[in-house]
Amino acid sequence: MNFIPNRHKKLYNNSKHTMNNGNTLIIIGKLSKKDPEHPDHLRNHYYCEFQTGYKGIICETTISNGTAYDPLYPSIYGVAYIGNGIHKRYEEDGKTFTREYKLWYSMLRRCFDEASLKKFPSYKNVTINERWYNYQNFCDDLPNLPNYNLWEEYGGSYYHLDKDFLSASKLGNRKEYGKDTCMFLSTHDNTSLGALTGKTFFQYNPEEKTYKTFESMTKFANDNGISFDVVSKAIRGERCSKGLFYGVIPENEQNILQFIEGKYKIYLENSSKIVYKWGLFNKKTKKIVLYKSLMHIVEENKGFSPYNVRDCAYNKIVFMYTDYHVFRLPEFYEELDLKKYVKNEIKELISLKKSIKDKPFMAVKDGEEIRVDNIRKFSEDYGVSVGNIRHVLTGGRQSTKGWKFYLI
Repeated sequence: MNFIPNRHKKLYNNSKHTMNNGNTLIIIGKLSKKDPEHPDHLRNHYYCEFQTGYKGIICETTISNGTAYDPLYPSIYGVAYIGNGIHKRYEEDGKTFTREYKLWYSMLRRCFDEASLKKFPSYKNVTINERWYNYQNFCDDLPNLPNYNLWEEYGGSYYHLDKDFLSASKLGNRKEYGKDTCMFLSTHDNTSLGALTGKTFFQYNPEEKTYKTFESMTKFANDNGISFDVVSKAIRGERCSKGLFYGVIPENEQNILQFIEGKYKIYLENSSKIVYKWGLFNKKTKKIVLYKSLMHIVEENKGFSPYNVRDCAYNKIVFMYTDYHVFRLPEFYEELDLKKYVKNEIKELISLKKSIKDKPFMAVKDGEEIRVDNIRKFSEDYGVSVGNIRHVLTGGRQSTKGWKFYLI
């Protein structure tokens, strides 16, 4: 690095300067305009070292006004910092925070923000591993967390960063955010698994009439070469998976085998009395399969997205992936001709969509009203998807991105 003579009266070499946030830096040297390593930097840039140990090229103006940036300084809640690395806070537009930064900051806010702690006092005893104070480390560790691929694909609306479940099996009563104690769980799993924290579980073999007990689903799944999802879902549903029955053992239960056999008997009796709430219609094969919940549709059909299943069910989309239609089962569905019922529902939905096709409508947001004659042009100009606009117009949802629509 090439330096030039520094004759500045205040910003001279080895001079110490305090920033507005209390951080300090020492000027090492003034950069040469002709420095081949940094051709874009002019003479008013200095090579500095901060008290955190970070060394970097700093503009004269930011040193003078006390705003020089140090990525290692704990400027977030007094403990966390961005760090020096490849992971950025903003998307390419320079305005929108990345989803990783939103997740990291949300975690910090829960644990350190006073207003948040008053609202959710249970987080007063939650800690964050010091490694995750550094945003770069946090981003490096995310891909190694269980179910990261689902969070990456479906986003934070469906999958959340959970610290309770793995913390309970590794740290006991202490809860911590960290690379060894966190995983991504769906909203449904997050709620149901939270109720199982600290419980003892069993795996029962009906043929051999033997059982195993365990306290950590994760360890049991890893030790036996079973998917964590398979174990957790079987336990929550107290059901069988590949011929083995899973469940929870109550505290102070004396005769465990008798309890498990009683549970298994009830499971066999109830398995023939399943209550279905949703149906999935296959347009190509004309077959209808019944499910207990929308999540069961996603779980039992590889490649189905929770977003698309939900939209098809609630937002009056006629077909999902062109070939499937999700519908809520009517009361007394056992007495109906379901194929006829589904055909009529699809016919009504198609008729509803045709009734709004190419018709002008009004778009309303924050008191502003706009007449829309071309739905696709409005979609491009305002960044609202055509599908969501139609969902609002057909009554599938109330608004989208703050916009409300109604036919003229």
